[in-house]
Amino acid sequence: MQTLVILNFELNNGFSTELRYLDDYPLKVVDATGGLIAGQIPIVCGGYAQERKTERDQCYNLLNQRRIGRLSERKQDARSVVMPDGTLWVTGGYRRVKSGKSGSGQADNPIFRCFSHGQILKSTDFVGPTEAKPGPELPKEMLKYCMVKLSSSQILFIAGINYMERTWIYSVEKKRFNIRNDTGL
Repeated sequence: MQTLVILNFELNNGFSTELRYLDDYPLKVVDATGGLIAGQIPIVCGGYAQERKTERDQCYNLLNQRRIGRLSERKQDARSVVMPDGTLWVTGGYRRVKSGKSGSGQADNPIFRCFSHGQILKSTDFVGPTEAKPGPELPKEMLKYCMVKLSSSQILFIAGINYMERTWIYSVEKKRFNIRNDTGL
């Protein structure tokens, strides 16, 4: 079954709207992330494939169902924003590990008990129309946080399951994080 989507994208002289039918995602996944890259290509990355009981590291172009590339590691529940250059920045997330291995060393904390058989991640990737490349590491392992593009030069990271009262602002130009100690901006 195909899905009808409405794509809105900004052109130099205003906004344009286009109706397109997208094919189904090639796998049944939950907790994937995605965006509209290069102004017109809808992609989906990562997620948890329930039938295979594993996270995915692949990114797919939903217009033609082709794999774009692989993330630097398998992950679910990652966050992403479209960057000023039109790539998708996929960040953080979670990856299950086999029993007996500890995750981020935080399994004794009650907040992390539901994640005790996994690892909270700080890896990132930039995904373009033809490939995925590793990006800068996050300042800390992050999961269940909010990521917002404030401007063409700043990305805001708010809180997260292990940093409830913290915010980070990533400078696209300086390629570094400025850390705040509380949620006040």
